[in-house]
Amino acid sequence: MKELQLKYECNPNQKPSCIYMKALTTFICILFPFITWGQTTKFSYDELKEGFITQYIKKESTKTLDSLDILYWSTKDSSRKDWKEPKFYLLGNSSLHKADDISLPVSTFAYLNETDNKTGHEVHTLYWIEPRLSHSKKYELLKKKLRKKYGYITLKDSTILIPAKWFSGEIKFMESPFLYGNQFISKRLCLATLINGQYCPADEETPAFSSRWKDGGELEFTIYHLETMMGNGRYLSKNISPLLKSEKALYLFSKNVSQHLDLSFLPDDYRSKEFTVMLRLDETLKAHLNVLKMDELTIEDRLVLTALSMAIEQQPAAQFSGFWCERGLYPAIFLTVILSKKSGSNFKYYDDKNK
Repeated sequence: MKELQLKYECNPNQKPSCIYMKALTTFICILFPFITWGQTTKFSYDELKEGFITQYIKKESTKTLDSLDILYWSTKDSSRKDWKEPKFYLLGNSSLHKADDISLPVSTFAYLNETDNKTGHEVHTLYWIEPRLSHSKKYELLKKKLRKKYGYITLKDSTILIPAKWFSGEIKFMESPFLYGNQFISKRLCLATLINGQYCPADEETPAFSSRWKDGGELEFTIYHLETMMGNGRYLSKNISPLLKSEKALYLFSKNVSQHLDLSFLPDDYRSKEFTVMLRLDETLKAHLNVLKMDELTIEDRLVLTALSMAIEQQPAAQFSGFWCERGLYPAIFLTVILSKKSGSNFKYYDDKNK
């Protein structure tokens, strides 16, 4: 600690930030690992960090989508051959697997658009098709029992679908989930409330389901918002791909953070350094900095990252959207950041392929 104090010795001509950082040195070096800035999420820092380490560092993730029901969304006049690779996966729902006295395994379902012959309204019906992972004789008998009890329809290719009349309640399903931080997450969560396996709107304007995209983080809005903050007033071409938009949004975020980042306390010969970090979102979708790989940090690193955390705290909420998972919001975004005294901060999405 004595060496650090000598290294950051201030003189009367130095900026107030140097004196401020010197006064904070001892306090921050002790406090830094515990800074959380008051966010409240269903995931603890330790849990998010462990998920990151399991998937990206140890590469020991064993999670699969085999435990979730598949949901195909189609029309009644389709055939099984029309259905592409599954995009939707149902979140766990024990009521859906209890057909009176019959217990169903992890299964494949279909959510079909139909037309009510009496009202002319669009009707959406949930159908059970078959077990996902087993097609033994035991389940052939189960199918016969369900068909007898609840009826069935037949598609053009002779696929038999059994209406899920036993189920009333809300189903939730994720679109195109992928593994991130050892959790299956999705940008989009869909919900539908069914009565006896069917949803029929009261009028033609009522949607058959609601679709939730996380508030904030919509790329067009985010980039426009960030550019407005920077005062350059530019507008994006509609032809820019979503990937490039995402990279540009992160680039603009880096620039805005850099405007609030004071690294003047660093020596002139400080070399740029890369850190692995996590942006953690609170209930307002405001981002807070947490650092991964804490064991590798020097005291100087902790001072630099504390300054970065303070700059991020100056940023408004809802610049990042987070993702949906089985437990609601997955509040982590994994990044690398290069910090230099001259250029400030440069964030990039974490790429485990290069680690």
